[in-house]
Amino acid sequence: MRILAFLLMTCCAFGQSSEDRTKQVLDQLLANKIGAVYAKFSPQMKSAVSPETYTVQMAQIVALGAPQKIDAPRTQTVGGLTVVAIGVHWVPVSLDCKVAWNKAEEIDGQFWSPAAAASNYQSAPYAHPDAFTSFDVTVGDDAWKLPGTLTMPKGDGPFPALVLVHGSGPNDRDESVGGAKVFRDLAEGLASRGVAVLRYEKRTRQYPQQCVADARLNKPRHLLLELKRVTSPLRLRHLRYPFALEQLAKGYVWQGQGQSFPTQIASEPACL
Repeated sequence: MRILAFLLMTCCAFGQSSEDRTKQVLDQLLANKIGAVYAKFSPQMKSAVSPETYTVQMAQIVALGAPQKIDAPRTQTVGGLTVVAIGVHWVPVSLDCKVAWNKAEEIDGQFWSPAAAASNYQSAPYAHPDAFTSFDVTVGDDAWKLPGTLTMPKGDGPFPALVLVHGSGPNDRDESVGGAKVFRDLAEGLASRGVAVLRYEKRTRQYPQQCVADARLNKPRHLLLELKRVTSPLRLRHLRYPFALEQLAKGYVWQGQGQSFPTQIASEPACL
């Protein structure tokens, strides 16, 4: 009888859809059952993230308390993985809980990002669209190439130029948080005043599964590696001073991971 019950439970578990499994993961995280979620990690995930590290990371989510609203799951296939995102809304913040499932129904990636929402974004009042032009660029030409946006002042130049450095988390080029687009506001405001600005998708956003699979890429140093690459499109356009923004105005733009890099950036000739 016990064997039959076990078999029934096993069949039910593997019969769940990826959406239902993700709902279960979210429920467990919100209930502070971090170990139950960690048990679903694939071997690659477990080698990249320890139980202690994951517990510390999730403590920030648990501290938010019960959410006001939870959205329906959204599913897409990325690189052979099924990625399910569920919007979770608290009073101070809205986040997407994202879980990537492999074919063995193991978690190959679990992260949080600003919740996708219908954008009612409006450009900042200090941005003057007639003073600059924005166009797409690609950072790098290898397997890790990243899409970005170069915002150029109109005129002959040359212009001083800045590279915007991400904080922690899988951020997009605009550093979107809810309906705000911090880096876009900065880029357009600065370009309106004669400063070219490059912003780009963070590697952990563009290649989440690859970064999870290779633990070496989950280190802050990958930010510095990207900075060696982002100067290339700037130099091709004969711009001056491709500095990271934190070198010029430390603490003005970011109080996160990106702010810890000014001295390292200054010591790397490829970034200057």
